[in-house]
Amino acid sequence: MKPENIADKNPKSHKSDTLSEQDLEFWTRLYASEQSDEQASLEEFLIFRLGSERFAIAMNDIDEVISLSSGTMIPHVGDMILGIANNRGETLILLNTARALQATATFTLGRANRTLIVRDQQGRRCGLMVDAIEKVAALDPEDFNNPLACHHSSPLFRSAYAEYQQSSLFLVDSRPLRDMTYAFF
Repeated sequence: MKPENIADKNPKSHKSDTLSEQDLEFWTRLYASEQSDEQASLEEFLIFRLGSERFAIAMNDIDEVISLSSGTMIPHVGDMILGIANNRGETLILLNTARALQATATFTLGRANRTLIVRDQQGRRCGLMVDAIEKVAALDPEDFNNPLACHHSSPLFRSAYAEYQQSSLFLVDSRPLRDMTYAFF
């Protein structure tokens, strides 16, 4: 709505450099109510790459994004765990994100990696290593269609996909990891 049309709605509106408290309250309520239904349904997602594939994970699922420069492999553990790393004095278990999402990745332990930190219900944090972070984008979850088969034998999985900027974008569901329905410790 254009400002000149909005001003007609406020009977107490006047031409002045300062607004009365009542006018300010009116404009605040009007501005707040103007959010469209489309904007209200958008959620923020972090878009990242594993190899040539792109994935989106809800920002609410992530504690932080860090750059790890080292990690230690742990022998005789399942292929879902890459190793451990120290992040500001906290020991993080590093999960094999590519394995969990059935993707090909180029990350390795021992060089600078982008790592998404996820916290479970007990407050334990672990790292999801990715090849690259592309951006944070506001997306409508309803745009993700064609639900994919769930693999609950994994701490995270591809739950659906969408076309985004002329390529496929897979939605990552991290509920088994966050809700502790997947035990990898």
